[in-house]
Order: sequence, then structure tokens, then C-alpha cells
Amino acid sequence: MIKAHQRIIRESMEQREVSLNLFGGWWQDIDTDISKAVLCQVSIRTATQIIKKYEYLGTMCNAPMYAYGIRWEGELAGVVVYGAPSPPIVAMSVIGKELSDKVIQLGRGACVHWAHPHAGSKLIAYSLREIEQLGYRVVVAFTDPDAGEIGTLYQATNWLYCGLTAIRPDYIDTHGRRVMGHFRKGEVQNLTRAPRTRKGRYAYILGNKADRRYYTENLMWPVEQYPKRDK
Repeated sequence: MIKAHQRIIRESMEQREVSLNLFGGWWQDIDTDISKAVLCQVSIRTATQIIKKYEYLGTMCNAPMYAYGIRWEGELAGVVVYGAPSPPIVAMSVIGKELSDKVIQLGRGACVHWAHPHAGSKLIAYSLREIEQLGYRVVVAFTDPDAGEIGTLYQATNWLYCGLTAIRPDYIDTHGRRVMGHFRKGEVQNLTRAPRTRKGRYAYILGNKADRRYYTENLMWPVEQYPKRDK
């Protein structure tokens, strides 16, 4: 079965840290009973340390605003980061212009190799409750097929799967790097046009029963069945 890239990173980090600790891994004595996990808000700087080490892209999301972490015995074992939807038009495309200020994006998330297998889903569930208290009513997230992602954690925490992003081209420079932005006529002459990988779209509706009904009825992304991992 195909593995998600972040799982491969965790396995690689575990092997690396074991090789650096001749007398065993320091984390092996930590009691990671899921009921003993401590969840709390963390600084963006703290979250960045985990993201750069364990996340597929190895970079922080654009305009990070809030970060939450899960700890055992004081040791940080995972983080999720929320920020403004990127690009901004995402907020309007999912719920319309009038309600777009109620939209936030789960932009990054990662857990360390020794975290409990359910650490990610517990952390997402906790963070959604915190984001709800801030007044947001729609959370969006994207999965990248190039990273082997299908949204397993989003499915486990009951997000809505809303199909794939629109078909768009990418422009590649002579060094093989993707060039972002809008181009004037003639600026793409030295760039190679290539199809952009379509990402999976997920949405989560927050609020009380009336809120959830209202925002679900006004959701502009079509809801589809969850994708499954290819074998």
C-alpha cells in the first residue's frame, strides 16, 4: 500500500534518532497513553520547529495565525497550524463573499515519530473546538496527491470531502522551479507550461446546530464520497 510522505518522514526520523542514541531513544520512557495527552495553544515559533522537521513541504503555511500542540510529559509531540485561506479567493469560493470572514484554513500539521497513533486526530478535534470559540464557522484544508495524501485524519474526524481543486496550469522556469503569480503578455515565453496537480478539498462546519445547518446549506463546494488509498 502507498504510504503518505509524512509517514515516511516519521519512520526516517525514528531510524535517524535511534542511530544517534546508542543507549536507546530518550522518548521510549514517555507514557504516551492517549488519555494522558495535554493539549494547548503553542506559539507559531514553537510549531515551526515541528513543521520544518516532519511536514511534507518542510515550510510554514502563508500567514499563520494560530497553532495548537499535543504533549506528553511536557514533550511536544505534534502541532496543527491555522491561517488565512491561501489564496484569499478560497474563502469566497467555499461559502460566498458575505460569509468569507468566517473561513479559516488548516494549513500545516505534523506529529513526531513517537506520538500515539491517534495523536493527530485528537489534536485536530481539540483545535477545531478552539477555532470555533474564535468565531470561525468554516475550516478548509487541502491534501496533496503528490505526497500520497488522501486526508485520512480529516476522514477520521468527520470532515466533508469536496472533490478536487480546479484544473490549472503551472509555469516552470529553466531551473525546473515552479513560478508563482500572474503574468503579463510575453512574460511566459521562457517558461514551460505544465499541468498542476489537483489537490483534495476538505471542509469542516463549526458552531451550534443552527450554525452548522445554515453553513452547510450555503456551502458552495460539492460534497462527495471520501477517496480511498490505492493499493
